[in-house]
Amino acid sequence: MKFYKRNEGSSYYRTSFSIRKAFWALHHARLQDNRSLGKILGDSVERSIKTLLMIGGFIVLFSVITQAMKELYFMDIIASVVASILSTLSMEADLALPFISGIFEITIGAYEMAQIDGSMFQIAILVSLFLAFNGFSVQAQVASILATTDIRFTPYFFARLIHGLFAIILTILLFRPLYQEPSASVSNWQPFDSGELYNMIVPIQQFFIGTTVIILVVYFITILIPNLWKDKD
Repeated sequence: MKFYKRNEGSSYYRTSFSIRKAFWALHHARLQDNRSLGKILGDSVERSIKTLLMIGGFIVLFSVITQAMKELYFMDIIASVVASILSTLSMEADLALPFISGIFEITIGAYEMAQIDGSMFQIAILVSLFLAFNGFSVQAQVASILATTDIRFTPYFFARLIHGLFAIILTILLFRPLYQEPSASVSNWQPFDSGELYNMIVPIQQFFIGTTVIILVVYFITILIPNLWKDKD
């Protein structure tokens, strides 16, 4: 969003980076907020839960829409048009239906792409395209969030299209040097081990706890302690 409203006048100006100024701004914002710490934490958790429910609701909505279009054969009609385009580009026509599903909801499209026994190069191109495009489900989520702001959705939409083009180019350039054929003796599916999941979660949890403690310590050192000395003087 660097170039958003670049032609409009702005009262903001760029200043030098300063952690102390950032914490001072945080401190003054906290003082201007009349809510208690418990109320602030409660409101933040409540907004987070609402956002998660909104995201999950959009995923379910577009999953239902995609399945309904398949049941009504609308998806087959669209897929036939896309298949003809893919055939013109010397790509497999069987990738059309999963690609359309990915345009609507990226998780469904990625799952269906994984079930096709086709050219991994072509699959990587199409998957990178709808992942960069984000799918209509993610774009609807962004639109609902931007609806309460003065940020326009159109620049984001065109940025996703450009991102998709870049994703295709990068996939074409990097696929051959980076991709390795899977060994036939090794299965892609491994039994689930809850211990591995625990080993992944614990370091992440420790990282966030440590980061929070460091931020609080720096906040007390740079803001509260100088204020206490000023009050004594």
